[in-house]
Amino acid sequence: MISSEVYVVKDKRLVIIQIRSPLCNSKNDFLNEFLKWTSDVHIEQIVVLSSSFDYERNDEQICGTPLRYFMTKTSRNKMGPKLSKLKELERRTFPSVNSLENVKEPEQLNIPGGGFAKLLYQKCILKDAALVILLKFCSEGDNILDAVMLADYVDEWLDIVPKEDNLPFTWSYPPSWKHLFGSPPSKEIY
Repeated sequence: MISSEVYVVKDKRLVIIQIRSPLCNSKNDFLNEFLKWTSDVHIEQIVVLSSSFDYERNDEQICGTPLRYFMTKTSRNKMGPKLSKLKELERRTFPSVNSLENVKEPEQLNIPGGGFAKLLYQKCILKDAALVILLKFCSEGDNILDAVMLADYVDEWLDIVPKEDNLPFTWSYPPSWKHLFGSPPSKEIY
């Protein structure tokens, strides 16, 4: 059992699932069931929003946008240029366990703090499922602004929210975020 919320936007043919708890013991079972469900209901594209610890970034990742993406080949064939504003997540080479041989492992995705994103990516490759993972490098603590930044980018990319006369749009936060980190500080202290 996981703690989650499901949102449906019928006219956009969009299902949003917010998972609020870790998938500790049941990660494989949950992801296998999830992929079976997406296949059964003919989900065309899976998009995962995730994060990665910003203190684990390499030098190249510190410069520029804190947003990155990676995708399966199936998605690359469909989505290609639509993500051109973002930078693809860099793959890393890690030193071999036996450093005396000075042998390096092949480059691989490194997503510290990214939860089940990498495992889902690997499963989608095996099942030839269309998956895009957008991630933002984040610090610990209140990450509401990071989530809004990801949501803004997804909206710009997929055009989810109708725009009215270029008026600014404000996201409604999920109920689970209410006082997530307590009440905001009093403005009188500034």
